[in-house]
Amino acid sequence: MNTWIEFLRRINHELTFNQPASIKSINSVEIELKVQFPQSLKNLLLESDGVHDEFECDVIWPVERILEENKNIRIEYLEERETFNDFLLFSDAGNGDQFAFSITDGDSDMEEICVWNHEDESREILSSSLNEFIKGWLEGTIEI
Repeated sequence: MNTWIEFLRRINHELTFNQPASIKSINSVEIELKVQFPQSLKNLLLESDGVHDEFECDVIWPVERILEENKNIRIEYLEERETFNDFLLFSDAGNGDQFAFSITDGDSDMEEICVWNHEDESREILSSSLNEFIKGWLEGTIEI
């Protein structure tokens, strides 16, 4: 793979991109959430701080939204806090379900992507990498 933007444009030429996130902003969110971003997500955000589809919906959230959404869900489900400390939300399906990386002890060296169902709070593994997930989601081969 060349760059994330080139990879994404090959899948959907109507995607739009933001200015790159700074390593400082990513590090700050990692510290606040007590989690290390997967390298693939970090690399993508360093090219574009969020990715949007042709309807201006976020395909990948910007760093600030990653922080807000992860903080909000941990507050909303405070009694089940441990449930939400083992994944890092980075996008949503537009129906309330959210996409996340699996996290173990604050480390996200696993690239596994799962979907969290907002209705029954279940999780399902969708892919083994960010590029596999994005390609499948945008092409419609991954459905929820």
